[in-house]
Amino acid sequence: MRDWLKREPIVIIRGKGALLVDQHGKEYLDGNSSIWTNLHGHSHPRINAAIKRQLGRIAHSSALGLANEPASLLAGELVKAANPTWLVGRGSRRAHTDPNKLRLGRSLALP
Repeated sequence: MRDWLKREPIVIIRGKGALLVDQHGKEYLDGNSSIWTNLHGHSHPRINAAIKRQLGRIAHSSALGLANEPASLLAGELVKAANPTWLVGRGSRRAHTDPNKLRLGRSLALP
């Protein structure tokens, strides 16, 4: 039943495009389709460059009561592009938008 526990674990050391490479040089097609790799692959030059630029500024900051420039800029672009009625965030935070303003609010239940 748990035969995978009896085998040596596969240790992935790098990825390029849709391929993963283990410590023995064996290649695997990455069928996981998580985060951005399902669209852009591993080691995409533009994504890597953006990550390196951001790491030079700050690697992580909590979203608990704080804002950050990249997220704010992205929210503005999304509002311009889609003009949505509701942007839903994590947890109980939500943002209501109309063509002229963005109001942030808190709610116990999301719509």
